[in-house]
Amino acid sequence: MCDFSNYITLTETAASQITWCKGCRTFSLSYKCCCASFTEIEMRQFCSVLRELRGENYSYMFNDKPHTIIKGPCGYIGFCLSEEDTIELIRLTSEALSIFQAFKIIYS
Repeated sequence: MCDFSNYITLTETAASQITWCKGCRTFSLSYKCCCASFTEIEMRQFCSVLRELRGENYSYMFNDKPHTIIKGPCGYIGFCLSEEDTIELIRLTSEALSIFQAFKIIYS
């Protein structure tokens, strides 16, 4: 496990946070009660999957609202997302990837 000083917070809200660890070179996504780690490629793929979701993908009823279930990078943990969750995660992951790209340009 990396030291806390290796983590850079890229974006956060009251219920979420995306960080980058300089030591292990991974993103950590905390969203509501879910947490997952991604490599840069996995984070880009996750963002792409979120962008491709459409209304028909939300076929699971949870708390009287339609949700979709997508697997996280490790395969055995998934995300149960409403359309509102998906929109928020697209915004967060896009913002984090943009800030990360700026860090790469500035510090390379």
